[in-house]
Amino acid sequence: LGVSSPQLDQAHRGFSFYHDGPLDMRMDHTQKTTAAEVINEWDEEQLVEIFKTYGEIRSPFRVVRAIVHDRKEKPFQTTRQLAGLIERVDGWRQKGKNPATQYFMALRLLVNQELEQVRESIPNFIRSLVPGGILVVITFHSLEDRIVKTLFKENEEWGQKINKKVIVASREEEKENPRSRSAKLRAFRRSNNDEENH
Repeated sequence: LGVSSPQLDQAHRGFSFYHDGPLDMRMDHTQKTTAAEVINEWDEEQLVEIFKTYGEIRSPFRVVRAIVHDRKEKPFQTTRQLAGLIERVDGWRQKGKNPATQYFMALRLLVNQELEQVRESIPNFIRSLVPGGILVVITFHSLEDRIVKTLFKENEEWGQKINKKVIVASREEEKENPRSRSAKLRAFRRSNNDEENH
């Protein structure tokens, strides 16, 4: 689920806080709302709620106040412009983790309505499986993982999850592929008895 590595690495897509690009973040360019519109037009309370809910940031108040203050002088148009503000206000607390990470993730999840799409699509995927078929889902965000876990449980009349515990990357894999550190894999097998699924 979520954004792919090539999307993160292409600055013009507006997902990256390392490469400067337009503050866009839309996966589908036919949709209207961009990350720039959210940052420049939504009020302080709405921005706080976005970062708390989607970014799971406990206290985004200082960053939000700085955004609201700075956008009066100059609207936010690029990813580095926003990331630079977050780095300045929040500071680097954890080595190797950009302080803008959770803020950018929150904006991306909101702009693309990703959590809503997960809620809608997983039950459809389960119902589309052939008897004995397996659905494997890899999440990179705790909110997504929680939704998948809940949906697997809610659809147990169609089958069951394969592993009791969620599967995560080994330390060796994390060293080779740092982006795997937040990955969680869950799998669901459709029941072989198709009659009980109707």
